[in-house]
Amino acid sequence: PKKYGKKFTVQFRVYDRAGNSKLTTKRTYRR
Repeated sequence: PKKYGKKFTVQFRVYDRAGNSKLTTKRTYRR
């Protein structure tokens, strides 16, 4: 998932799936 890491890193970098603003891209982009 290196391709999703860059795409989701920008969007999920600000808000998490639950609606929390964090920089957890590795766990967020995993869905």
